[in-house]
Amino acid sequence: MRFVPRFLVFVLALMAVPPLALAHHDHVEATNVWSRATPPGAKNGAAYMILTNDTAKADRLIDAASDVAERVEIHTHLMENGVMRMRRVEGGVDVEPGTPVVFQPGGLHIMLMGL
Repeated sequence: MRFVPRFLVFVLALMAVPPLALAHHDHVEATNVWSRATPPGAKNGAAYMILTNDTAKADRLIDAASDVAERVEIHTHLMENGVMRMRRVEGGVDVEPGTPVVFQPGGLHIMLMGL
C-alpha cells in the first residue's frame, strides 16, 4: 500500500497549486481535483479536475508534473475500431474564457505513470 499515500500527496499538491502549469494567467483555476486511490503495486493512476478560465484571453494547459510519478501526461479516451483507448493529448488542452474544461473518467484526465 505504499503507493496510495504518495499518490494522495500528489492530489493534495494539485489542490494547493490551482493554476497547474498554466503559465502566465493568475485566474485559471483547477477545482474539484480528485483521484481514486491506486491498488497496492499499481504503477499507473489518474487525476481529475475542472479547469476554469475567468480571464478575457484563452489559455492552454500544456504540461503537468508530479514528484510521485516518473511520467505525467494529459490523456483522453478515444474510440478506435470499436475499442475505447487512452491516448496522450498532443499540443495541450485549450482553456477558453467562461468555458470550464472537465477532466473526468472516460474523458480528459492527467495520467500518472510509474508511481
